[in-house]
Amino acid sequence: MTASVAILGLIPMLLSTGVGAETQRPLASVVVGGLLTSTALTLILLPVIYEWMEMRGRKSEPAPSRGDLDLADAHAKAAE
Repeated sequence: MTASVAILGLIPMLLSTGVGAETQRPLASVVVGGLLTSTALTLILLPVIYEWMEMRGRKSEPAPSRGDLDLADAHAKAAE
């Protein structure tokens, strides 16, 4: 939300044609591009990497042995 407001605020600077526009336009385009890139990375790439690491962690965990399952059942029954 904050990035979108910043991008909207920079649109006039990005589209300016008046005096000083030759220095404002490149700055605005870099800032808008950086905001779009960081937002996309945060909303798309970061959750994908997190999910990939979670799946990778689950695959490396050993399966519980039968004794562990019996112990878990005993604790569940005792809690009832």
